Amino acid sequence: MASKYSLPHINIESRRERADFKSTNERFPGSPPPRDRQQHGAMLRGQISQAATEFEQDRPRDERVSPAAGVYLEVELRPNASPDSLERKKSHLKPASAKLGAADTRIVGLFVPEDAKPVLESILADYQSGDLTERGQNPPYKSFVEPIEAIRKARLETFWTDDPEALPQDPNDTIWWEVWCIKSAEDALDALAEKLDARCVPKEQRLVFPEHVVVPVLASRATIELMLFARFSITELRRATDTPHFFIDDLNPDEQFEWADDLAGRIEWPGAEVPAVCLLDSGVSPMGSGVENCWNRSISSDRRVCVGKRSATLARIGSRAAGEPARARSARPNFRRKRTSATSPAS
Repeated sequence: MASKYSLPHINIESRRERADFKSTNERFPGSPPPRDRQQHGAMLRGQISQAATEFEQDRPRDERVSPAAGVYLEVELRPNASPDSLERKKSHLKPASAKLGAADTRIVGLFVPEDAKPVLESILADYQSGDLTERGQNPPYKSFVEPIEAIRKARLETFWTDDPEALPQDPNDTIWWEVWCIKSAEDALDALAEKLDARCVPKEQRLVFPEHVVVPVLASRATIELMLFARFSITELRRATDTPHFFIDDLNPDEQFEWADDLAGRIEWPGAEVPAVCLLDSGVSPMGSGVENCWNRSISSDRRVCVGKRSATLARIGSRAAGEPARARSARPNFRRKRTSATSPAS
């Protein structure tokens, strides 16, 4: 009997293209041309003054909350520049998340507290007219100032890192927002949302990272703008996507099987001879009360990826019946209720 692993490889020789390697590593970018510090410093000082004035004029206000003592700026950085270069912990200059702008520049939201405004002005003044360093003849604060291309007033769009088409334009449009909140400011965000009649999901349904908490918030665009600029707690905004909460927590096992059967009846599976790729990943964990396993003849595929508390295991239904007990034993713990499993015909 011919081995099932003897199929020919896919030949991509006719489709390959040769190109010179170009590093995108931020630690080793090409050296940008030097700035004219007089011209560049004067330009940025003028832009900061104008941006701060425009922000104070246009910032959203509501009698239920007091605005933060400071201004929010949008800073455009050179390609490959690190947003962390803008941070000054002692002065509480705090950059938010960055996104790509035109020509691969970086767009960063920057909160400048009221007492940090003189510090920022001093940095730019020293850069413009301070003494050059003995070694290298560089102006003061070169690493802070020279990566900056432009400074403008911050808008909600500054912090929006999702598809621009997904951002509501009407101030009254209400959606679920994916709010990236500084971890230490989570309670303050909850209190602010309650004041503004916005709805945050319970803490047990939030995604927690070492420095941030992702909080789904149901609110209008106008309310989110108030929350964003009331105090520095939000570093990034996206449109929240649906979660499997309904399928995981609200359905009993029989109802979960019914949904799985319905899905299986609407899927057009590829043929048995199509190319197949298997990704083994241990990064998916069970959810506590998880979706019922789709081990079911209506979804029975020749190929299946299972994820449980162990690393993902590839198991073929046919191989189980053909008598591969070792593989069957390794896969069997993943085919149980209250375990998360992923099935794929292309796995």
